[in-house]
Amino acid sequence: MAHPALRDAIEDVGLLIDEAAFDVSRWQDVLDTLTRNLSGTRANLQVVDSTLGRAAPMVSSGWRADEMDAYARHFGAINPWVAVLLRSSTMTTICAEHEFPCDELRKSEFYQDWLRPIGEVDGSSGIKLLDSGGRFGALTLSYDAKRTERLVPDIARMLQALAPRIERSLNISRIGVGAAWRAESTTLIGAIADPALIVTWDGRLLDANTPATDLIACGAAFHLGAAEKIHFKDARIAERFHAALRAACLGRPSPDSADGLHLSTLAGDFALTIVSLRPDLRRMHGLTPWLAAGEIALVVMKRFGSGRRADAAQILSQRYRLSPAEVRIVLAMDGRRALSDLAADLGISYETARWHLKRIFAKLGISRQAELVAMTIELRGNLSGP
Repeated sequence: MAHPALRDAIEDVGLLIDEAAFDVSRWQDVLDTLTRNLSGTRANLQVVDSTLGRAAPMVSSGWRADEMDAYARHFGAINPWVAVLLRSSTMTTICAEHEFPCDELRKSEFYQDWLRPIGEVDGSSGIKLLDSGGRFGALTLSYDAKRTERLVPDIARMLQALAPRIERSLNISRIGVGAAWRAESTTLIGAIADPALIVTWDGRLLDANTPATDLIACGAAFHLGAAEKIHFKDARIAERFHAALRAACLGRPSPDSADGLHLSTLAGDFALTIVSLRPDLRRMHGLTPWLAAGEIALVVMKRFGSGRRADAAQILSQRYRLSPAEVRIVLAMDGRRALSDLAADLGISYETARWHLKRIFAKLGISRQAELVAMTIELRGNLSGP
């Protein structure tokens, strides 16, 4: 392609990319225009899961629907070019033939069972796009490897020139699409009777149903810290929770340390289940799922065992390892008396009451007397409830 024609083609495609920032359906026009200007190519905008090492098409041009369906169902998982994309730098054009010899490609099942019957698509160049929660996009152009010497220089110049506009467009799209996706996904928790949360991969709360909101409000076992992130009082629980959360959001098996993740509170005992809201690659259509999801999860807290206990003293002594003297102080807390009056009623000095109170705070993971009163009231409510 002559240089003036290449410049015109870059501008034509670039304008469409700018429009795609606010209308992701315009990516079809981007790919159609790209292949029209680079005669002899077929385009595929695909998503690659870095943890699974597989790819799936999102938008394509020049490919038949049945070819893309077969790629999504099977061949995207055995595509040897995916390894080339995985180790490449973002926003840098690569030529697969330079990284993976055609002779090796032709020995693969991917070539023999998929590329060969299609014909004239054994060459590929592309660019790795924006990473989103362990998944990145890739814009690839396929062609007859015999045309590599003629096509690759123009492909490289065009994709490299368009890379900044592609990145800007995708970043703008993520804002609008991501907000809509999250708003839609939060409707899930409204139908769940158990406490349920929707959180990001790093523990930031996006939404909570009423039972979960009540748990957060009482601060029984966890609370919200800076940036709306969930903080557990038990450091071991926190470590296991975040490990399981990251694994779920990345589509990985839950680590052994997260198995049987339980949370004990004065409101009862809960078993935590964490489910990724990232969509299945094989069922993806268009860019929306890739741009919006991949780093959020649903956390459901299922109550197990008896919600009531024989008495409050048993809970405080067995679960929180409070001494008999400390249990007496906790059960005497009602929020209406000063600590000095409470000590007098219990027949101990004020200094002894303060010493016990400090130990109680340390064992329960709290720092204020108001929190202890709230926990005591909550405990009594659970024991007297139906």
